[in-house]
Amino acid sequence: MNKGPRILSLIALFLLTASLTETVSGPQQPNPNLRVNIEGDHLALSTETTQVTFALDEKGRLAGLQNTLTQQELNLTNHARNCLWMMETDEGLLSSCDAQAFSYRLASQPDSTTIHMNWRLDQIQVEAKIAPDQSTRGFNFWIEASSQDETTIKRVFFPYIGGVIGVGESPHDDLIALPEREGYMIQEVRDSLLAQGRGFTYPGTLSMQFLLLYEQGKGGFYLATHDPQSNFKGIELLPDSQESYKLNYFHYPQRIAPGNTIEPTYPVTISAFEGNGWEAGAEIYKRWALRQWYVEKGALSQRKDVPQWLRDTDVVWKGGSYNTDIETGDIVLAGEHMEDMGQYAREVKELLPGTNILLEWWGWMREGHDKGYPEYYPPRDGEQALKKGIEEAHREGVRVMLFLNGRLIDTNTENFREYEDYLARDEQRRPHLETYDRLTGAVVCPATRWWKTLLTNISVRAVEEYGADALYLDQMAVAPPLLDYSTNHGHGVLAGDWWHSHIREILETIRAETRKRKPGVAIVSENVNEVYIGSVDAFLSNDAIYNFRGWYPKGRMIPMFSYVYHPYALQLGRQEVTPKDGSGIYHFAVSESLTKGYVPGVITRKRPSRMGVEPHDVQYLKNAVDLRRTFPHFLVDGEMTQPPSFSAEDHLFNREYEHLQRDLRAPTVIASAFAAADGGVAIILSNRAPLRQHIALLPDESYGTRISIVIQNAEGKIQTSRPETLGDGSLVIPIEAYESVVVTFNNDDLHAKVLLAVAALATILLMAGVAMILVGKRTQGEAPTPDT
Repeated sequence: MNKGPRILSLIALFLLTASLTETVSGPQQPNPNLRVNIEGDHLALSTETTQVTFALDEKGRLAGLQNTLTQQELNLTNHARNCLWMMETDEGLLSSCDAQAFSYRLASQPDSTTIHMNWRLDQIQVEAKIAPDQSTRGFNFWIEASSQDETTIKRVFFPYIGGVIGVGESPHDDLIALPEREGYMIQEVRDSLLAQGRGFTYPGTLSMQFLLLYEQGKGGFYLATHDPQSNFKGIELLPDSQESYKLNYFHYPQRIAPGNTIEPTYPVTISAFEGNGWEAGAEIYKRWALRQWYVEKGALSQRKDVPQWLRDTDVVWKGGSYNTDIETGDIVLAGEHMEDMGQYAREVKELLPGTNILLEWWGWMREGHDKGYPEYYPPRDGEQALKKGIEEAHREGVRVMLFLNGRLIDTNTENFREYEDYLARDEQRRPHLETYDRLTGAVVCPATRWWKTLLTNISVRAVEEYGADALYLDQMAVAPPLLDYSTNHGHGVLAGDWWHSHIREILETIRAETRKRKPGVAIVSENVNEVYIGSVDAFLSNDAIYNFRGWYPKGRMIPMFSYVYHPYALQLGRQEVTPKDGSGIYHFAVSESLTKGYVPGVITRKRPSRMGVEPHDVQYLKNAVDLRRTFPHFLVDGEMTQPPSFSAEDHLFNREYEHLQRDLRAPTVIASAFAAADGGVAIILSNRAPLRQHIALLPDESYGTRISIVIQNAEGKIQTSRPETLGDGSLVIPIEAYESVVVTFNNDDLHAKVLLAVAALATILLMAGVAMILVGKRTQGEAPTPDT
């Protein structure tokens, strides 16, 4: 047999395979190599990343958690209530520690082992399963509990991780990163949580389903629910004793009634990770999340349903009309009359010439801001005043977004008295009420057809009669689901995914119906959440100001949501500060928007001239706009990646405003990194304080070898600079007060061209080899068979 062509084709196949090795993510890994070790009364399960240990003599208590990559231990006290699960029932709290009987068994498979734990408490049966997770190389924790009598299961905390001292040697170095809104990093975790614990719900202010407990520069632990249905659930981070805290997920049954069962359709995944910061742990979630329905419409650059004018918006400027005086209860003009909206828009354009402005307008409704929902019409200044104001803003080239609330009914309205049947109700069948400075509002069940129709009609009217270009539907994307005990709203169950499913239906219906009247209308909602990415055109994110509120333990906001979803979710900045505030919060807020890839935004309640705002006051904002326009492939369409670590001096940003509760000490220079579709990487640095800094960055080798540095000074003048490097390859970047720097990296084209050439040659050789084999076989009258 002629083996020449056969050898030639094999060589070509080898070359083709070699040329493609850098274009794939890597071979599929087998299931984790699980190791089981029983020593005395302790059972340890280990993968190549994570080890989990249970105390069998203490009814399956979680006795240890280890990161086998870094050797970090989760230090736990032997607290009497460190139980693997707790359960809230109508008769009080129960736990695995209370069980009359406990047993376990190991179920082995060829490449895995599952531990089954069983508990019996009077008439309640509980089973937990712990098995290795292939995707994270950690463990999945499943639970099922059923009541055999009149006991009602209301909520289960599982896995219950109590008695936590910290990770590693010093709890003072511990950090928790969790996606509270955009993201929040709790510093000095144990001391912070002992002073101020918090609970969080998803999908609500928790925008994604994971958290990280870690040490900077080392790694830590990843906890998540990879739940594609996005069922209602939550996380508690609360004091557990005088020296420890607890960290648990909590889960709801779909039905809360005697003799019920709770069986979440998803596990809690616990795994370990290694890396410099929280971004290394967020990568685990990103790999899962970008395969889910949240991003099924694709990246913003591909979506046709998001208006191009919105993607081209440079600044969101918030103005408004009427508010309620908290002391007197009187409705007062806190901003400008609606008919003066055109003058307002003209002044903003004069401050920011050549930019695309979206003017957000609040307080236009009949009772002003945060009153009278949903009885908005007629506008307080009259039908013609609002219509004229929007028309004049349009003549100035400014688009207008009207504020609406998408969730509440004011308890002082006729709607509240007439349509009480449609309100969400608590366990005692009372309406769910929420109180704000100017409003006591009842939450409407989103499953009711009445509310869907009413909110759609209100929205259509704002567009059709007054000419609004966008609608901001407050609260809808950020407020958590509620357990609605009503029986006539059509949802059938208490928990699950029904709440956010109906919210999405409302948002999508409003978008469709308003666009029938005016093509290109944008629908925007508050803050961010993964379940609403496909249902809105943008999120209005004012997370920078939360750094100065007292709602959270010690820490600061971080861009976790942007890190996972930046190419898929447009965020509009709305900072509750004015450009002329004197506190530094304005510079802080704009720098946060710039480095997170937001459309930056500010607020002046009155028009700028009446607030004393001059062009130099908005220069930092204009600079951010110019950089975003200069580097759209990074800051608009790019994917966020981990920036190099560096050190910068801290600066105290004073709160200044009465409605803010605390000052913030944070780095003077903030940095982020974005990867573009062409493989380039950009590091964005912004100095938001009046201090000169020298920053030394050590770029990752994967960034590329061709480096360009673009410097934008405080006056907005742009110049390029040659990089200065140290012996270890670090780039030294001096950065002046209120200056921004963009460092771009590109790969050497030669390497890519060689790979393409090799691939093309290999393909030609492969095709030629196959053809020669077939010709040879036909010539010899043989059927093509494998060469043995």
